[in-house]
Amino acid sequence: MKSLLAIVLFLLSTLSLTFGQTDILQQRVSLQLGPTTVAQALAAIERETGYELLYSANQLDTQRQINVSFSNMPLKQALEQLLGDAVNSIRVEGKRIHFQPSQGKGSVRGTVLTSDGQPAGYVTVNIRGQGSTQTDELGRFTLDRIESGLHTLEVSYVGLLPKRVSVSVAAGSSAEVQVQLTENAQSLAEVVVTGQRRKTASITKSDVALLDIPLSIQVVDKTLLEQQLIFDVRDAIKNVSGITNVGTYAGGYADYNGRGFAMNGSSNFRRNGLYMNNLSHLYNDNIERIEVMKGPASVMYGDIAPGAVMNFVTKKPLDYAYRQFEMKVGQYGLFRPSFDLSGPLDDEHKLLYRINASYERSGSFIDHVNNQSLLFTPSVTWKITPRLSWNVEALFKNDERTHNPGVVSPDGTTATLDQLPLSRYLGEPNNQFRYRETSVYSYIDFELNANWKIRNSTHYYNLQDRVEGTYFPLTVPDASGNIVRSTWMTNFFPSGWGNNLDLMGEVKTGPIKHALSVGVDYLRNENGYNSVMSQEMEPINIFTPEYGLTEVIRSNSYPGQEGPRQFFSRTGVYLQDQLSALDNRVHLFAGLRYNFTSRGTEYAETSPAPPAYKQDDKNLLSPRVGLVVKPKEWLSVYGSYSQSYEQNGQDMLTGQLIDQTDADQLEVGVKTSLFRDRLGIGFAAFQINKENVFGYVYGLAEEPTFPHLWYDPDTKIASYTGAHHRSRGLELDVNGIVAPGLNVNLAASIIDARVVQDPAFESGNQLSGNARNTLNIWANYQIQRGTLQGLSVGYGFFYKDKFYGNTNNAPGQLIGSFWTMDASVGYRFRHFFVRGNFTNFTNQVGYLGTGRYTPQWVRRAILSFGTQF
Repeated sequence: MKSLLAIVLFLLSTLSLTFGQTDILQQRVSLQLGPTTVAQALAAIERETGYELLYSANQLDTQRQINVSFSNMPLKQALEQLLGDAVNSIRVEGKRIHFQPSQGKGSVRGTVLTSDGQPAGYVTVNIRGQGSTQTDELGRFTLDRIESGLHTLEVSYVGLLPKRVSVSVAAGSSAEVQVQLTENAQSLAEVVVTGQRRKTASITKSDVALLDIPLSIQVVDKTLLEQQLIFDVRDAIKNVSGITNVGTYAGGYADYNGRGFAMNGSSNFRRNGLYMNNLSHLYNDNIERIEVMKGPASVMYGDIAPGAVMNFVTKKPLDYAYRQFEMKVGQYGLFRPSFDLSGPLDDEHKLLYRINASYERSGSFIDHVNNQSLLFTPSVTWKITPRLSWNVEALFKNDERTHNPGVVSPDGTTATLDQLPLSRYLGEPNNQFRYRETSVYSYIDFELNANWKIRNSTHYYNLQDRVEGTYFPLTVPDASGNIVRSTWMTNFFPSGWGNNLDLMGEVKTGPIKHALSVGVDYLRNENGYNSVMSQEMEPINIFTPEYGLTEVIRSNSYPGQEGPRQFFSRTGVYLQDQLSALDNRVHLFAGLRYNFTSRGTEYAETSPAPPAYKQDDKNLLSPRVGLVVKPKEWLSVYGSYSQSYEQNGQDMLTGQLIDQTDADQLEVGVKTSLFRDRLGIGFAAFQINKENVFGYVYGLAEEPTFPHLWYDPDTKIASYTGAHHRSRGLELDVNGIVAPGLNVNLAASIIDARVVQDPAFESGNQLSGNARNTLNIWANYQIQRGTLQGLSVGYGFFYKDKFYGNTNNAPGQLIGSFWTMDASVGYRFRHFFVRGNFTNFTNQVGYLGTGRYTPQWVRRAILSFGTQF
């Protein structure tokens, strides 16, 4: 792995030099001259390069006094820096370089609107040979340093024909232009932007395009969500490299792994950039897209695990009438109607609304397992003024699922799982996992001027998590197949609120452009709960299970005694600046956040704090730096370094405050945006070190001999701290349109995540849950014209390598690799659509889990049909 990383680093560092071999203007020059003239500097360049520079001394002001300091700089860049705006263009003919004098520079500013007068956001605006940019969300754009004269301005958008208009630019002035597209706002909204030109401000807190950000960020857009009929996040993240689903908590929610490390359910998930808990199935019908930012992110979010951040961007109200009604039905009793309604509430289109709602009922291939959920998400936007808008959205969710503890094998190893049918259920059929959520989000956006805007985001959430659980203290049954069980009931009541104030804008200092973000945020989360009530149960036989032998108390009929309220709070002040220079060929990113985080417990008079109680307070700095070099406008080579931390709180048995877990990452990569920004490709190599890791060891029959904080003989669990873990890997992501009607998505990764040093596990062991290799491919083709126009077919291959269910790497806990092939057929005619998806149609068998295993979905057919108008 070390040699592979070394090769990758070498290739990345020499990539820009490779381009230089094909273009003499990329030849490197080094020149150090004190006070001199432009003519003398040009003569020195001729001597060093061997090229003849042809120019008019009168037009270039060659007697101007300058200081020159070039160190291994591309020749074109050196000449542009030396001559500035005096040159319009540079042309090469053999060994001669010609300078075309400039008649003066100006700028072009303007707005792009749809045919119905709405702002056309994120549209590409280009003057060939002069510059290119994208409009902001209000349809505005600026092109600087444009040669004076008559130019053709081209406005284009993925999937639409370009619009061309003439514009006259005068030296030293700014030309104003307004372009109106032939498409209306609805047509523009239905086209999905692909490639690395996309912007993801809600997760990056920046309006910089992905191509220019020194991080790996991937997007699962609405095109993929629709083509694959996704209504489970576990299926969505298969389209992203380096992110895998490693199991579930008894079917109630899913656990994820990012770049070899577990993603923390109380820190690594966001909704529109704001905190959210991972305590239920995360997919909601108001999701527009899923953004995944890889690596440590404490510079933006404070206390957070280093693998990745998953951000869910919600649908916003539209300023035109939109209606969609959809029904999904499928095997195992799937019944899932949903609707999406949006439009203006007044004649002036200042008050807009959107409502997404769905109901889901389904069984499972596992006996006695079923689920039922109801979702309602209203949203309203008020355009108070052209510069001020206020969006409020709410989420009401009720989700009930059978508590499924998984299965144990006859000998405790994965090798004998095939002795049990995939349908085996070893819990109690009437045990439930109940989740309710009420959340409210508020976003106020104010445009200060053309370059600066401010956003205030506030959210409140109130959750109820009622669990009736069955678990196995030990994971090996006796010789007859009887396994000891226990049951426990508890009610969690997480609630909290937070506020973010972000200022984003652009400013110039000489030739350097700054994309600045500065902000302050606060989050308070409290988790009240009823005291856990546990009771032993009659053993169950894994071969011939009998249910109902033990009467268990339902969680909703057991009020219990409300215990102390655990809490954490996060306050942060951050500043990040992306500096760009040399015609946006070089970008330097620097970010810093100062964190104030607290974790502890609030006690009541009826349950006072123990004498050893201490609140864990941390004040820490989190930095990130990065560099982007663009040999071509469509290609970037980058490197970055970042840090993060996780707060561990107090060990309640020993009273010890546990030091935070620290992590740092070094990442290098290449990004490109091809075919007029229709296809994006990203390649990344990374190394993450995670130190002072706090962890648990499960299934211990007796107290361990290794250094540990505590051991619980009832649950057979011990905790420890002081470990050092490391992951290294390569990731490749390809997403977009390769030909008219043909969408592709490829996500592949090679990740080696190992123990460097650990009190409980041997050095060199693979980390629990990490699949070393993954390869996921999806392609969908839709016929564009003719009698079969609207017909589409899709095919996917998804592969996940074997992984260990525990970091002790016991051979019996190696979970085998798993692959599926999926297919889909769809048809859209006018306002109607129908699509059939067939997942795992070869009926492969795979498992997830640690000691207690859950089989992955078997073959399943799902049909979707509906209308959109």
